[in-house]
Amino acid sequence: ALADRFAEAFAERLGSLAPKSQHLVHMASHTFYWVGRYADAARVNRQAVQVGIDQSKALGGGSPEGVFGLPYHAHNVTFGLGGALMAGDAETALWLGRPLVEKSTTDVEASPFEQALAGSGYVAIALFAEPTEVLKIMPPRLPYLQGMWHYARGEAYARLGNADRARKSGEAIVVPPGDSKANRSWHGAQTLLIAKAVLEGRAAMLEGRHPEATPAFARGAELQEQPAYSRAADPPLWWFPVRRNLAQARLAAGDSAGARTEANATLKVRPKDPGALALLAKLEAATADR
Repeated sequence: ALADRFAEAFAERLGSLAPKSQHLVHMASHTFYWVGRYADAARVNRQAVQVGIDQSKALGGGSPEGVFGLPYHAHNVTFGLGGALMAGDAETALWLGRPLVEKSTTDVEASPFEQALAGSGYVAIALFAEPTEVLKIMPPRLPYLQGMWHYARGEAYARLGNADRARKSGEAIVVPPGDSKANRSWHGAQTLLIAKAVLEGRAAMLEGRHPEATPAFARGAELQEQPAYSRAADPPLWWFPVRRNLAQARLAAGDSAGARTEANATLKVRPKDPGALALLAKLEAATADR
């Protein structure tokens, strides 16, 4: 509660000081996100992104990169997506994510950060666009983004209930060598390994093979929670806590105690995670009905 009050006061103060500064509008989200106010993190970053767009137009483009040449714009987009994905804010996630995906399909080179950002765009469309839209997207040229393209397709197939296609999408992800200096700096290989684990678990859950989903999600959670990876970026490199899925798999397998343990552990990784809270509420309701 104290952190919430601090975040609100901080946001109000920044808003009064610099309503036209994208950096200051954005800053409150660093607190919002880590106290579990994901919708607020999405909201303030969307405001910051719009400020950047307006500034770029006023400057006639501002740079050869347009609005992305402005300081902090890419970070605002990243954080806006991070908050929107966790909050389930489809409109904001697609507003931010679709342009990234569109651009990435023709890119022949991009920095590690640009690729990681575009990867979040693929997550946004995978979760919130119609599956038919996701499946029509042409594959990008860059290897990491090809992996995220397969991940997006796998999530789309999972939403359609097609376990076989979801599994094959995960198997199609090619993980680059993890020992290159460039890859270590942004953990691209680790992100794709998590994507593969998640799709493996998704397929098993769809087929009712809940005990087999458990080790896949456990592997993804372990990769995600390794300190070097979990502390590498703000917001985190992977969009949701995979341990949430591990809790759901344990519950589906009949292990209520294990599900509760994993859900509570999830909340230590991401405060007020909606999926973990929903699972705990379901467990409490089942206990009350006995």
